[in-house]
Amino acid sequence: GTNNSINLGSSTNVGVNASASSTADYTSSGSGKLDLDGSSRLQHTIGTATSAFNVSTNARAATEVAHTRATEVANSSSYGTTYTSDYDRTYSQESGWELSAEWEAASQTERETDTGLQERKYSRSRSAEVSGTTNLEYQSESQFKASSERAWKRGWDREYNQAYTNSYSTSVEHSNAASEGQSGTGVIVANFKTTESGAASSAASALTSSFERSATAEASVEVGATYATRNDTNQTELEYNRAYESAYQRAYSSAYANANASGNRESVSEVEVQGLGSIADVNSASTSTFEASSQLIAGANRSDSVGNGNASAGASLSSSSYANQSNATTANAFMQAFTGGGLTPVEGAPTITKITGDSTAGFAVTTDQVVTTTTTTNYTTDSSGNATAQ
Repeated sequence: GTNNSINLGSSTNVGVNASASSTADYTSSGSGKLDLDGSSRLQHTIGTATSAFNVSTNARAATEVAHTRATEVANSSSYGTTYTSDYDRTYSQESGWELSAEWEAASQTERETDTGLQERKYSRSRSAEVSGTTNLEYQSESQFKASSERAWKRGWDREYNQAYTNSYSTSVEHSNAASEGQSGTGVIVANFKTTESGAASSAASALTSSFERSATAEASVEVGATYATRNDTNQTELEYNRAYESAYQRAYSSAYANANASGNRESVSEVEVQGLGSIADVNSASTSTFEASSQLIAGANRSDSVGNGNASAGASLSSSSYANQSNATTANAFMQAFTGGGLTPVEGAPTITKITGDSTAGFAVTTDQVVTTTTTTNYTTDSSGNATAQ
């Protein structure tokens, strides 16, 4: 018999462990805390799920690439990496704010002591509701700084968003094109084929006697069993013998060929696995903690010197994918042997010692039988110790 099987799958295990043990003179503790952030995910893909997985992976990768690229572009722009007072000049030029004429005309003492003047440090013109007139708008230094920082943030975000949009579109397009162009990427394909052929020569040899009897029977029917009982009485004895031998050989060859053909067997097993995979993104948050400590108790008696303390804490992650194929072929045979007379004969039972003859003339079986004869004889002895039978 033949047995074929396929076994496949994916698995992911996440674990947190903590342990502590100690003798009486130690104090030990262990604790583990694993907090996962929002980007953590466990995803297994088998078969057609791979396509969806690739789309998800490409989108996430494009997001990360776009964020990195957009940050670089915004930081290298005129806005820089963070807001500083250097941007105030740019903000003043773009928004129209400038030191007020009143502030510039005031003395240093007035600038330091006059709170009303401090509230009017910066000014800019704005159109009034009445056509043809203008009004002045004032800001203190703290208000000006806050407005300048907000303007810097809007400008930095504008540079970031524009670069992010461009980079994200490009990354997604390139990633999807790469996935479509490489259909075999990330795919496991396994083809298994097993062909078995068995020779029937041993079985055909064991059936030789059957072939001979069948061929003899067919030849006897076709031309006659003997020359005396031949079907064609016009045949000479030589012609009869030739016809009988020809019929015999045809029948024998046909029987042997049929037996040999039926003895062959074939077993074919084909298995194909696509899209098998496993991915595990486990990102711990900053609040995760793993702590372990073991300390000798103050004043503990250390005369025996055999005390100990142990503590541990940690987290583990394992992921695996597997595809197993197996093929098994079995053959069973039964053999039983019978004694042919070579063993020690049982007393009183006939034992076969020889077989002669054949299936046509008959068989002659020779047997031996072992019989035990018991004889009792009385003896007398003379003075010299000689024994004489009675």
